[in-house]
Amino acid sequence: MPIPPRDPRLKERPDLPTDNYADFDLRNDPDARFIARRGRRPHDSTGGLTQFFGGVAAFGIGTYMLFARVMVSAGLTGAGMFGVGYGSGPHLGITLLPFVAGIVVLFVQGSGVLGWSLMGGGIALLVIQIIASMQLHFLATPLPTVLVIIALMASGIGLIARSLHGNPNDD
Repeated sequence: MPIPPRDPRLKERPDLPTDNYADFDLRNDPDARFIARRGRRPHDSTGGLTQFFGGVAAFGIGTYMLFARVMVSAGLTGAGMFGVGYGSGPHLGITLLPFVAGIVVLFVQGSGVLGWSLMGGGIALLVIQIIASMQLHFLATPLPTVLVIIALMASGIGLIARSLHGNPNDD
């Protein structure tokens, strides 16, 4: 395996042999901190990339475990007659009125900003109403599982931040 070339920005100490593995005087070199720190950034070395992707993996696994413990249900907030639930707020049919009005305007005018605005606003209102009617419930989970989820997410964020920032001892 060939010996890698020496970085020209590093200054050799004159009392040491001049080979590729010689000891360099990095204390007085203004570029030495940059050269020494450069290898720990994610875009420069595999060590930084390993930390970054390890952090992404840990955070992703923790987030998946958290989301797997959440149940989404329809927004039935009260109990009606015979135990049949009913939702609070406006009914879904009322939110379709702007959409229907936009279609009518588009057929009358052929095209126009008012018709497209009403139709787009009606669709947006429909999506907002559906999202607002959902309820999220966190399932009963043992404490060790919750601690593992929190530890994975926190350590993932820490590894990502460390790989992007570099080693704090270099500053």
